[in-house]
Amino acid sequence: MLLLDENISYRAIKGLDTYYPGITHVRQENLISEPDIKIWEFAKANGLCIVSFDNDFEILHQRYGFPPKIIHITRGNSSTPAFIEMLISARQEINTFINSKQTGYLEVI
Repeated sequence: MLLLDENISYRAIKGLDTYYPGITHVRQENLISEPDIKIWEFAKANGLCIVSFDNDFEILHQRYGFPPKIIHITRGNSSTPAFIEMLISARQEINTFINSKQTGYLEVI
């Protein structure tokens, strides 16, 4: 389902796994410090949606389209508890986005 980028604490998984079953982190997938394109390819091959604070994946999305889908967190870096609360609050919007066949990019503010 969701693949958290390395700019998000892997500890967030513990607070989100009830709301987003199957959530994972690049650390769990041995992708720490790998180029964004490798993370992109992994997400595409495994049906995952990338969640990141960086706009690097937005650039890849513009170049290659989707899959994978991208959730760009534009709020700026925040604490892990604040990030968890943000994703829980946006759960309906995120789930609608994930299930949509029309769009591959979502900004969460």
